[in-house]
Amino acid sequence: MKIVLCSINSKYIHSSLGVWYLFAAAKKINTPHEVKVVESTINSHVEDIVALVNAEKPDVVGFSTYIWNVDCVHRVAATLKLINPDIKIWLGGPEASFDADSLLENDYVDWVVKGEGESAFMQMLSENFTTPAKTVVTGPCCEYINPYTEEYMAALNGRIVYLETSRGCPFSCGFCLSGRDENVRFFDMEESKRNIVKLANSGTKTVKFVDRTFNCNDKRALEIFRFITEQQAAGNIPKDVIFHCEVETDLFTQSTLDYLKPCRRAFSSLKQACRVSMWKHLKL
Repeated sequence: MKIVLCSINSKYIHSSLGVWYLFAAAKKINTPHEVKVVESTINSHVEDIVALVNAEKPDVVGFSTYIWNVDCVHRVAATLKLINPDIKIWLGGPEASFDADSLLENDYVDWVVKGEGESAFMQMLSENFTTPAKTVVTGPCCEYINPYTEEYMAALNGRIVYLETSRGCPFSCGFCLSGRDENVRFFDMEESKRNIVKLANSGTKTVKFVDRTFNCNDKRALEIFRFITEQQAAGNIPKDVIFHCEVETDLFTQSTLDYLKPCRRAFSSLKQACRVSMWKHLKL
């Protein structure tokens, strides 16, 4: 069976992370099925994305849906189903998890993955995609699966890279889906540090942490800040690589702020996902 994981990014410079988590999950269980990642952008014509996916002759196509690509995903999925009614299509990602049941009302959607995709995808692979059609497959929390495979690194081509050192959010802001259960769990710090160095040396100019509130644990955030600056000073991280994170500035302790003052060149940051410079906001 051939499975295509399709990510439709907002721009070419952006790389995908969600589909590569799934690709790594498939490798982890040594699935006998062929799994291929296909990436495009919302700036591409629908027919071009369809042609890109169809060229792989897939039996199953999975889409990672986000607020910026959900409309495009629906058009591509509907067209694929129209061309080949036998193809199986499933949707995952934040937008799918939020409105899973109503998505199944679309004729072209066979399954919707709700929750964490890695565990759900491994389950579907193990069951040879025999899950009854029009089913919501719920993915429970699973252990961290490192998405930075050889295949991911080869496909990167210097684009912006994304790094998740925690998952979930302790807050429940009305405009965001990340804190719906108000839980957050942190991934292994040493593996996160290894990923930081690996990604910083991938040819990218920007490493973006996708932790929803990067400094919800100030002590942990400070440890990562220290690690990055120390590795840059030691020559293990290129000095022209920028690190980006989303923070709540009122959660910083004075010790963290004091440490960051001389390090402002290394970090680019946002306050509450707004394009306001943290450095300007804090007057560092």
